[in-house]
Amino acid sequence: MNSCQKKISVTEKNGTNFSTSVNVCDAKNAKQSGNGVFNEANTRTMHLATTDLDALLHVIKSSLGTGLLAMPFAFKHAGIIEGLFATIFVGLLCSHGTHLLVKVSQQMCTVLKKPSLTYSETVEAVFQTSPHGRLKAQSSLVRKIVNAFLFLTYYGSNTAYIVIVAATLKEIAKDDLGYDYNVRWYMLISTLPLLLIGTIRSMKYLVPFSMLANALLLTGIVFIFYYILQDLPPITSRNEFKPISNFPIFFSTVICGLEGIGTILPVENSMKKPQHFLGCPGVLNIAMTIVVSLFTSVGFFGYWKYGDNVRDSITLNLPPGYIGSTVKLLVALAILFTFGLQMTAVMEVVWFSAEKKFTPPNRDIAYYVIRGILVVITVLCAVAVPQLGPVISLVGAVGFSTLGLFIPAAVDLICASDRGINWKSFSVWKNLLMMALSIFALITGSFTSMRTIITQYT
Repeated sequence: MNSCQKKISVTEKNGTNFSTSVNVCDAKNAKQSGNGVFNEANTRTMHLATTDLDALLHVIKSSLGTGLLAMPFAFKHAGIIEGLFATIFVGLLCSHGTHLLVKVSQQMCTVLKKPSLTYSETVEAVFQTSPHGRLKAQSSLVRKIVNAFLFLTYYGSNTAYIVIVAATLKEIAKDDLGYDYNVRWYMLISTLPLLLIGTIRSMKYLVPFSMLANALLLTGIVFIFYYILQDLPPITSRNEFKPISNFPIFFSTVICGLEGIGTILPVENSMKKPQHFLGCPGVLNIAMTIVVSLFTSVGFFGYWKYGDNVRDSITLNLPPGYIGSTVKLLVALAILFTFGLQMTAVMEVVWFSAEKKFTPPNRDIAYYVIRGILVVITVLCAVAVPQLGPVISLVGAVGFSTLGLFIPAAVDLICASDRGINWKSFSVWKNLLMMALSIFALITGSFTSMRTIITQYT
């Protein structure tokens, strides 16, 4: 074996460990060359692969959710000018974190000669191929930690979705139809549609749901703009800046709303032409431009309209009546149709451990059974504790800041450290800054969520 060859241990998706020989020289070249050596698309299964447009719809939907409706509330804690520029900055930060993760994943696919890698497999591969012995020894542990973050964050988000949908349906039924049933009944009623959407395995078949969810949410946003653009007060009546002590609430609200990184690699892994995901313009850049523009617009005009009277969700400021209820219903349905995409991130983690327990002929059946059980357990968790929202927000604050900023910056820094850390490099300091901002978001988001938990439960 020449000096460029090195043996590493690789964990397959079915749990099998095997040793393989990797050309370290090629690995270093792949790690240092951006996306120039990326050709794993040639080995992917194409009959269910998604187009660039399909991927665009999925990426947009992964970041468009209830966080969009909380943007005026975020601006309330930053001011109209500070909020405008800070939202764009956070959007660029989240987009760059996603870019780093996908770039590193593509490089690791080239190194290991594999068609695709999940989030946790990517991180494990970075540690496994590192020349630093201490990092390599912790590769398996790091994969398990990432899987734990992914599971808790996205399973918590799915539980929150059920709570939000049920609470919205209860509110509409009570205000417009006169029916006042316990919110748990609406959760149980939602089980059947959630099972139908939540057990869809292929990204290709989830495209119509992402398309419909985007259409419903954007229709709701059009109605919201119809209200908020009427009789706008003088913009000078709104605070341009707010005290710096309020900024942590703004930052954690925006970053938790924008982040959808757990679903990004499943989307990229399903593309016919994954090389189109990054680059200019690229699927990611187009999607995040649309998403950040919407977040900025809703936050800016929502705060301009309602000022410090804006509530946690802009829909709560809408006047009562059928149009307001229609907007709430559209948003609830959009969240419902997002459930399958979010469940994909959860299932990747669970199936990694469960797949090896079944024989090949039974794996497809087992996959759908496990996915169905996860959906039912999600509903039961929401039914058991419908006031779980603040706790889930705490999990999200910790999970999204770690998965979206800290880990992508860390793995990119580890890849660069193969040839030694150049402390004069902009990339090194940029990654360290991202990791610091991630810790800041984690602390501030946790503080905000804990304060809400204490207020609500006491």
